[in-house]
Order: sequence, then C-alpha cells, then structure tokens
Amino acid sequence: MRSVVGHSKTHCALQALGLALCLCAGISGSAADGFLDLLWGQQKTASEPMQKAILIHRGGRETLILQLMTAGANERAGWLVPVPAAPEVENVSMEPFYEASRLAQQALYPDEFTVIPEEMKVYESVMRIKEVRINRLETTRSDQLRVLSDAEALNRWIAANHFDFSKDQATLEAYARRGWRFVAVRADLKTSIKPGQTNPRSIEVAPLRLSFACPKPILPLAIASNRRAPVDVACLTLSAGPMLSPSILAKTVSARRAEYKEWQANAPMRRKQQEEGKSRQATWGMVSQMRGQDPALKAIPDERLHAAVESWHSHFQPSQPWDVFRSQKSLLNCVAVKTDQLSECRKAATALAESKQWFLAYHPFTSEASPAEPLEFTPAIPVLTELLQHGETALDAADLLAPLEPKDVPALLAAAHGADPTTRLAAAEVLSKCKDAPPKDFWLELVKDPDSKVRDAALTGLGRSLDPAVLDKLFVYLRDPNLCQEVGWFLGNPRHLQTIASKKDELLDLTRNADPDLQSTAWRLLLLNRQFELPREMLVGLLKSTNFFIINTAVSRLQERGLSSEEASVLVHSPSPFARFASLRVLSKNADARAIELGTELLREPEELIRIKAWQTLRKITGQDLPYDQPEKWEAWWAAKKAGGAAPGLERTNAKARSRQDQ
Repeated sequence: MRSVVGHSKTHCALQALGLALCLCAGISGSAADGFLDLLWGQQKTASEPMQKAILIHRGGRETLILQLMTAGANERAGWLVPVPAAPEVENVSMEPFYEASRLAQQALYPDEFTVIPEEMKVYESVMRIKEVRINRLETTRSDQLRVLSDAEALNRWIAANHFDFSKDQATLEAYARRGWRFVAVRADLKTSIKPGQTNPRSIEVAPLRLSFACPKPILPLAIASNRRAPVDVACLTLSAGPMLSPSILAKTVSARRAEYKEWQANAPMRRKQQEEGKSRQATWGMVSQMRGQDPALKAIPDERLHAAVESWHSHFQPSQPWDVFRSQKSLLNCVAVKTDQLSECRKAATALAESKQWFLAYHPFTSEASPAEPLEFTPAIPVLTELLQHGETALDAADLLAPLEPKDVPALLAAAHGADPTTRLAAAEVLSKCKDAPPKDFWLELVKDPDSKVRDAALTGLGRSLDPAVLDKLFVYLRDPNLCQEVGWFLGNPRHLQTIASKKDELLDLTRNADPDLQSTAWRLLLLNRQFELPREMLVGLLKSTNFFIINTAVSRLQERGLSSEEASVLVHSPSPFARFASLRVLSKNADARAIELGTELLREPEELIRIKAWQTLRKITGQDLPYDQPEKWEAWWAAKKAGGAAPGLERTNAKARSRQDQ
C-alpha cells in the first residue's frame, strides 16, 4: 500500500504543522432513522459517496452537520474531512436534515405539501406528494475512535484499514501546507450485515456535528477512500442573510446565458405563436362558455368546437403576449424561515436561537474531483443586485430579492429605469410587492415606460388607489395611444368607476379620436360606468363595432331599453362572428316576424356554431321541428307563413312555442 504522506516534503509539513487527526468513534445510526433524499431537483450522477450538509455560520464560528454515504457493494469506507481549525466533533440525529429539507421543499413546491380533503381521496393517486419522502437505507453500526497527532499515525491508520488515498495525495498536501486539520471517519458495515446478505447496498454514517473557528462560511468536501466517479453533494445553508456559492452560481449563469441567446434568436416566431395562442385560448374560453350555457350547443363534440375556434380567433383582439425570459432552473433556492420552525436544527446548533429569522438556501452540485479548496459562500444580495441588471437573470434575481425591502437593495430603484426592459420589469415587480414601496410619483413616472409589461407592473405598484390626484394624472396618460390600454384597464376597476364619474365629457371626446385603441378604451370605460347615461342612438351606433367587449356591453345596455330586431340586423350582417352570435340573443327575446326572417338568414351562416344557435332560436320562437341542416325547408315554411298572413300565423306560432316552454 502506497503511503499518502510518506518520506516527502509533505511528511515534514504535516509534522511541522502539528496535524491533528480525529477518528470519530461511536458513529452509528439506527436503520429506523431512515435517510432523507436531499438531492431533489438534481439528477444523481454517481454511485459513489454522497454528502449531505447543513451549514450554519455566525460570529466567526461554523457549525457543520455532515452526513456521509457510499453506495455499492462495500463493506467499509473511509473519509477525510479537512477543516481549518481544531474541531469539536460529535454525533447528532438525522432530524435536522428532515426538518430543513421539508422547510426548503415546502416553500419551493407548496402544492406537494397540500393536505388532500377527505372528499378528494379518490383522486389521491394522481396528486403530487404531500410530505417529504424518506428512503430507508442500511446504516453503519460500528465505528471506532482514535486520536492521532502525526503523519505516521495517519499512514498507519490508512494501511490498517486497507484504504487507498494515493489519488488524493496532492489535495491532502495542499490542505496540510495551510495548517488545516482532518476529521477522519471509518464506517464498517460487517457487523450490520444480515444473514444471507452478501452484497450490502450502502454504507451510511450517522450525521456528525463539526464545530470550528472559521472567518467565513465554507463547505469542506470530504475526501472518500473509494472515490471513482463524480460525487453528488447537497448542502443546506442557514444564515442571517441569503447566501450563495459563487462557483455553483457561475455554472448556472453560464448555462442561463446560452439559453437566453437561443430564446432571443427565436423571438419573432415565438411572439407570433403566442399571439395566435392567446387569441385561440380566449376564443376557446368564450365558445366553451357558450356551449355550457346553451342546450343547443352542449352536444357538439370538441373537435367541431376547435374548428370554430380556428375560424373565429382572428376576430378576437387578444392582449399583448407576455414575452419575457424565464429559465426552468432557479439561480438560487432560498426561503426565509422563522427560528421557531427550526426546533431540530436548534438542538444541533445553538447559534440559531440568536436570531428570529434565518434564510435557508439549498445548494445541490456535483463535485467532479477531490477539490483542493472548500466550497465558499458569500452574501447573495450584492451578487443578485448585479444579476438584476441583465435580461437573462433579471426576473429570477428579482424573485429572490422580493422578500427584502428597498432599503436593503438601493439598486432596485435605479434598475427600474435601466436600459434592459426585463431588468425594469423585474425591479418594478419587486418594488410593487415591498411593504416600504416607493411613492406614487415614482410609479406614475414608470407608467410611461415604453414596455407594456413594465407599465402593468407600475400600475400594480400604484395599487387600487382612489386618490383623485393620481387618477387625474392617469387620465392625461389615457390620451397616449401607447399607454391607453393598460391605463384603461386600471381605471376600469369597479373601485375607480365612482371616482371617474366626472370624466364623461373627456371620455366622449376620446371616442372621436382617430386611434382605434384609444377609441375602444374610452368606450369601454363609458360602458362600464352605469352612472354614464348614453344616448340610445349612440349605443345603437356601437353595434357596428367589431370589438367583442363593446358589442356585448352595448347589446346588454340596449336590451334594457328595448332593442328591435331591425336594429339587431346590423349585428346579423357584421363581419365579426361574435356580433352575429350576439344578434341571436336579441332575436330570441323579441320573437317577432323580423326575428324569424333574420334567424332564417343565419341558417346559411358559414360558422356552424351560429347555424346551430340560429336553428335553436327558430325552434324556440316558432315551435317548428324542421331539420337543422335544411335551411330551404325553413325558408319555404316562412314564405308560406308570410303569404298566408304572417302576423296571425306568428301569434299562433308564438302561443305554441310558449306552450312547449311551459310544459
């Protein structure tokens, strides 16, 4: 067996530096403890030792709860854990891992922890997990203790246990030259092998608590005796402020930038697909609602409704697509937790009781080799503030900064006026959620942003303000075609309608503007506010619109006063399928001769849904059971009716229809 620290300069260095080697004894775990899978969100790459750690750093001292495991046909395993100062070492339970992992996962994936109501138990098999899953693995039952104070003792221990650390000689030398100590762990599974079991699945060492002086948070990676492949590591940090690892983050940001570059290249195609998708989605929702409310349409299969959607969606005016970059992988998984939620972690690390709130962050990574340097952690806020300035990381950085206040991140205010629209959006979203939000003048200025998504976020920042001074300023913005739609939706909130009741003349003036978006926004506000009495002829004129909201609202307002079938003929002959469908509401209610005439016309309508609705309307008005797909029979029947005297026949027909409805 080759000596790791044989007759070399390192041998002398180890002796000169007074290497203290601690072999931790009594390291045994109960199989009932189980083993928490902390590698959620990370694909396991190795059948090699895996390491789990909880790191707490406060006041120049670090508490590290470390759990080591090796998988495969092993009967024993050894680890060397480098630490920068003489450590205190003792056993702890797995409970801190269960607790911290549950808190982190529950914040990231709350739906997985939703309690399923009793009445929904039948669907339990298709719902996501409700609690942390624990893998039951064999644990080590016999470990030994020795304290060795020199390199020769280390070599004797390695030889006695038949471990080979020769591939890690350079790493051990690097740590030794810096005066670091080593915690050595040996796990032996022989005593816990069950009768007949010849191929143990894993060796798992019960968690160790290492406490040592350290100026900044680090994760020393254990050096394993049987390392042959990459090692999966899962680290949970608990700190007074959000912490991150620059080396882990660098890999994430590098991959994010490549993803962002591809996203930008596909922007034109993606936006076109989004626009069509949003209009189809909106149209499908409306068509499905029609089917749900109308007996005549309920039997229509989905494929025929989809055909209608394909034809109708181009007439629907969807809102602007929400085209912003978001990656599937988070920059940092971090949540704020209360100290009283950390009862098990407090038992292992008393420093946790010194603060009311802690930031719990999850850092999974794969160690490709035995590193000569520990993993370092730094405060996250300065790094995230920098990442807020770049489109590929802005929204994710904003999500992580959202629980903080503007005073904690002064750069947020500047970022809201940055050059990149995604940066401005991210900053605005964070600031709109803060308790100590910027003043209203800040948001009013941001409402003028050239990007519609930023304008939406700025209006959210204003909140549902009823301040007349704010609404007066927004009315000035309403005259800008680039701002009118977002401002119009804000002012159309029911809470604002009372406040803008004095703006009728201004809104009527805007309806005469040449810009169609500005016109439709003004009409929407006029129609929404019941305090505005609009002349009947004005409402009738709106029936010529192709805007679905205007058509629908104008029809409703006119029907309250009485809308004749002749007036509804404008809708019947409209290019908008929504208008033609809306006309049948009027014809069905009027049930007069002109309604039958117009309904018969709609039986030859190219859109199937409108034909079916027209047929159902005619059956309701006339009581006739003529075929849906034979409009010529309806036309012949109506021609004969009119030749014989339409009015008397219609009266009898209406009486028959009412009799059928009563039955």
